[in-house]
Formats: sequence, C-alpha cells, structure tokens
Amino acid sequence: MKSDKTSGPLPEIEGPTPFPKAMPEKSNEDEILAEARKRFQLAHDADSESRDEALDDLRFINGDQWPEEVKKERIEELRPCITVNRLPGFIDQVVGDQRQNRPGIKVRAFDSYSDPEKAEIFEGIIRNIESISDAEAIYDNSFETGTSCGRGFFRVLTEYSGDDSFDQDIKIKRIANPFSVYWDPSAQEIDLSDAKWQFIVDKISREDFEEAFPGKAVIDFEEATGDMQSWVWEDSVRIAEYWRKTPVEKTIYQLDDGNVVDEIIKDMEVIRERTVKTHKIEWMLISGNEILAGPNVWAGKYIPIIPVWGKEINVDGKRILRGLIRFAKDPQRMYNYSRTASTEVMSNAPRVPYMVTAKQIEGYENIWNMVHKKNLPYLLYNPDPQNRGAAPKRETPATIPTGIIQEIKLTSDEMKQTTGIFEASLGEKSNETSGRAILARQREGDTATFAYIDNLARAQRYLGKILIDLIPKIYDTEQIVRVLGLDGSSKFMPINYTTDPDTGDALDEIMNDLSVGRYDVTVTVGPSYNTQRMEASDTMMKFVQSFPDAVPVIGDLIAKAMDWPDSDEIAERLKALLPPEIKETISQEGKEIPEEGVVEQPMPEQMQEEQQPNPVEVLQVEQEAAKLEGLEIENRKKEVEEKILIKKLVSGE
Repeated sequence: MKSDKTSGPLPEIEGPTPFPKAMPEKSNEDEILAEARKRFQLAHDADSESRDEALDDLRFINGDQWPEEVKKERIEELRPCITVNRLPGFIDQVVGDQRQNRPGIKVRAFDSYSDPEKAEIFEGIIRNIESISDAEAIYDNSFETGTSCGRGFFRVLTEYSGDDSFDQDIKIKRIANPFSVYWDPSAQEIDLSDAKWQFIVDKISREDFEEAFPGKAVIDFEEATGDMQSWVWEDSVRIAEYWRKTPVEKTIYQLDDGNVVDEIIKDMEVIRERTVKTHKIEWMLISGNEILAGPNVWAGKYIPIIPVWGKEINVDGKRILRGLIRFAKDPQRMYNYSRTASTEVMSNAPRVPYMVTAKQIEGYENIWNMVHKKNLPYLLYNPDPQNRGAAPKRETPATIPTGIIQEIKLTSDEMKQTTGIFEASLGEKSNETSGRAILARQREGDTATFAYIDNLARAQRYLGKILIDLIPKIYDTEQIVRVLGLDGSSKFMPINYTTDPDTGDALDEIMNDLSVGRYDVTVTVGPSYNTQRMEASDTMMKFVQSFPDAVPVIGDLIAKAMDWPDSDEIAERLKALLPPEIKETISQEGKEIPEEGVVEQPMPEQMQEEQQPNPVEVLQVEQEAAKLEGLEIENRKKEVEEKILIKKLVSGE
C-alpha cells in the first residue's frame, strides 16, 4: 500500500485519496468549470427523458399509482381509491433469484509473463476487498434499483487504513441514488468504460455548504445566467464529483527480459522504446463556479463508476433504459381501477333503499332514518291497507358486474405477460400438475428475466478489470496480504518481495510481483458456495445409499460437505483411515494425507494475523516443509536453470 499519497477525502465527501496535485491557476480553473458545466448540461439533456421515466417507475413501485387529480376528487367525494400494489412481488422474485445465484469474479493469466498462481492471488485479494467492503449488500442494492427502474451504480475508492497510517485500502462503495450519476452520452460500451467524463452530483443547502467548505463562495441565484442556472437555487446549491480523462503522452520501454515499463530504473537494459498517446484520470469536487477540491490524479486508468443496467434500447441515438415493471404499469392501473370499482359496488350494498309508503313509517321516522347508520335488531312499521298490509321491502342489492370480474383477471394476466413472470415463478397454483412441468414454467420466468442477472455479471466483470488495474498500483510495496478462498477461508501471502541468494535462492528476484504480466477477468453465475456445499452433501448422501461400499472411500468428502460442528475435523480423521491405494493416488496428486491419529488443528485467524513472518522466513519455511513432505525441491532449481538458459538464448550468449 503506497505511503506517498497524502490527500484524504473531504468531510462528508467520498473522494479518492491518491496522488494529490496543486490547485490549478485561476484561468485554468475557469476553463475547467466552463467545460464541466457544458458537459453536465449535455449529459442532462441526453438522459432527461429516460431519467424522468425511471423516476416515475420508482414512485409507481412505491405506491404512487393514481393520477393526483383523480385521487383528490375521489377522496373529496368519499369514494374508495384502492391501490393493490402487485408489482413489488415481481421485482422481489427476480432479486431473490439473484441473491441465490451470485456472480463471482474469476482472474485468468493472459500472456506469457503472467502466472496462474499470481492469478489466484489477484482473485483472493479481490475476494478480500469484497469482504471488507460488504460488497454483497452493495451488489444487491444496485441490482434492485437496476431491476426496478433500469439503472443502478456502485464505485471503487481508496481509503486510508486508519487515522495513524498513510497506507491505503481499496474499497467498493455504494451509490445509493441512481439519479446522481451523469455520463458522457457519446460512450458506446455497455459498461461506459469509454466515457470521457462522468459526474456524481449532490444537492445541499447553502448552510450545509458553508459549513462543509468554509471560505468557498457560491454565486447568488439572481446572478446565475446561462449554464450556471442549473447549479444554484435560492436556498440550495449543486456540488459534483467531476471525473475526466485527460490526454497525455508517455514513453514506454521494452527491457531485455521482455517486460515493458514506463519508467527506467538503474541498471535496466532497454531494447527499444516508443511514445504512446494515452490518458490519465482526474477527479475534482466542484460547484458551479469554483473547484472545491482537487484536481487529484486517480491511480487507475478507468473511471471507477460501475453501472448496473436493466434493459437497454437505443432510440434515435439515445440510450433508453427501463426496469422490469415499465410496461406493467398500465395493467397495474387498470387492476387498481377494477378493484376499486368492485369495492365500491360492495360498499354500496348495505345502502340499498327500502320501498315504503308514508303510512308504514308514520311515527317511526327517527328509527328508519338510522337504518343505514346502525344495525338495528328490528324495525317497526304500520300496516298500510293501500299496500295490502305488506311489510316494507328492500330493493335487490347490486351485484358486481361480470365485466369488472373479467377485467380484474385480464389485467392480472397482463402484468405477468409484460414482466415475463408467470404463476409457477410466483409460487401460485397453475395448470401444471407434474413437477417437471412446474419446473419448466419456472425456467421460462427465469429465462425472461435472466438479462437483469447477466447485466450484474457484466458490471462485476468491469469491476474486476478496474481492480486488476488498481491492485498493483496500490499494493505496490513488499508486504503480506490476506487472500480469501472460494469457501471464505483466509491465508496470508507475501507479495513484491525480493529473494536473497544468500539464503538458498538461486537468483535475486522479485517474487509475486503483481505488476508483471497481464490478467483478464471472467464472471461465473451460480449458487453460492454454501448452497453448492449443501447440494453436494445431499447428492452424496443419496449416492452412498445406492452404493454403500463407497463410504470408506469418500467418507471424508461427505463429512467435509456437512454443516455439523467439527465436520472438518471429522473429515480429517476419516481421511487418515483411507485405504493405502487411495492415499497413494492423492499423494501423487500433491495433496496432503495426515498420519493416522494425528489431526492438524487450524490456527485461529486472529493468531494468523498476529503472527506475520517476514517474506524470507515464509519462503524458508515453505522450502523446509516441501523437503519434509517428500516433494521434489529439485524441480524449483530446474525451473530457475531453464529461465537462465532462456535468458542466455534471448541475449545471444
């Protein structure tokens, strides 16, 4: 973790910490602000239509489903105005499916200078970053807003490790408001990686602004003209994080060992060099008329804002985004109207009038006036000879028209059709009777909504690219880092450390140098590790019921997949009882077999963190352990000799 970056985030503002830079000259500051205001207006105009529809989607999901004038009129007339909000159930179904099938980032070696073992270190560091950032909650939030209104975002930042340190940690952070992000409308890539600029905006009161930025002035609302008008109001002001790519030129050098670097270190032998055009990423915090912080140069080459889209369509050159319920809103409105109409009919049933003559209620008017207000046990009346002495008679109550009942059913079906989620996916009883048919219908719903989960996977792939680019630049010193396995287990790995020939190493070289080689990222979507473990356990139990003779051979694997207390210890003891031929096979594959009656107890994580040996000691321990376990240490020497031979061949010696 670099210790030469001294610009921390501002109070209440999540800004990046790396590479501080002096404030620009006033003339340059004016140019930057004019550029920022122009670009912000361009982004706002390009996205305004899609943004308004997305905001209406969220309000609609939240229950605001009646036109205001219609709702007000019905309330004044004491008529029902019912909202039976069924749409959140459709969103919850997709969100729940995503949480059971989480995408996972995988790192792969890309070229001849990369190393599969270092790819595993990258992958473990990324899992550790996700763990300390509580990334699952961040992914869930951005996915839910993307599913609901078509757009969600999260970001990557660097933070100081503590108040007493200059070291930094990489963190994944939530962007709670999806409407706070504005982007370059000329960007064509799905992940916006080709955007030349982006904004994250906020609107705060003038009092909060003066408290957060003492000495910074805001132009008066009356004086705002042109592109300044969208930045100030009478009682509030807009501030924004402004990220931009600035073109730069740099010289790159190819060394005699094939590596390509952009900075020559003493004693390096350069074979060739060339000048390339690239860019740097700048961050600054601005108001409409002043730079409040920055510019800071970001360590990576990507703007670290990651979008999670819903469905996307390009209309006349504009990116139009929508969520799951965009086209289900009209059926939901009709459903509300129909349910309200049926409720109104039912509520008027007790008010059906009685047919009486004046003679029948003469003297009992007070009682009859309370008929609709109180549930009276009896009613008194006078027999009327002109009505043949018959009792008063209530009119036949109104019934719900068949058309309304049919409309309720039709609009309910239309909501399912527009979302692609049908009865089986919602847990409702449908025409399917067999389990296979029900699963087939559920699979249809999953297929219709899989695009949303796939878009989250694309977002995490872009996150992986950002982290692969950033990790070597932040974790660039000799240190020991924690890496996490797929099952959440942790171990500590030394990185960027130099070996010493005096301690038995064949060469003086840098081990686990994360800056060497190229790596790419893939994302897998499937059940979580715990879910896979439970499924594997259940399947293995069914297998051994059919083939009991397999228990002595795979008993340790079954125990390891269980969720019992001490299941890992049971698995280790069963492994010690494996038949000799199985032990020999496992040993040939390089796996460790504990001695009978001896089970290694894992060191508590807290003790692991406290006992962090220096890299040289780690390497010595690994070598001694390899010798004791009967591994061929000579393989290591042969590899080094091969590297020396290749080097001589390349250099022509």
